[in-house]
Amino acid sequence: MTVKILIKEAKKALLTPFDTVHDERHHLLVWENCRKIVKEEKLDVDMEALEVAAMWHDVERDEEDETKLLKEAFDRHGIQESKRKRI
Repeated sequence: MTVKILIKEAKKALLTPFDTVHDERHHLLVWENCRKIVKEEKLDVDMEALEVAAMWHDVERDEEDETKLLKEAFDRHGIQESKRKRI
């Protein structure tokens, strides 16, 4: 998967967060907490999908479609439906 590209796009979108709390730092802390939980709980998860989800979870707040930008990124980079569902 093009995880690096999707993460780069999330970081770019986070240059103008919808509020002051949901900036890049917030998303990096969420990702760090996800990694800690996976390790401590010994979970078997798709870490690439989890990283993308952590970095995109609060990128936008569109009342009609909160995932519009992510879906557009998926389309641009040909992310398969099975991977989209895991994210």
